[in-house]
Amino acid sequence: MNAYYIQDRLEAQSWARHYQQLAR
Repeated sequence: MNAYYIQDRLEAQSWARHYQQLAR
């Protein structure tokens, strides 16, 4: 697996989670 792909995916998940918390 590519480290870049994993990091990008983790960042995207973290951002989405943070955005959901703000939207609440």
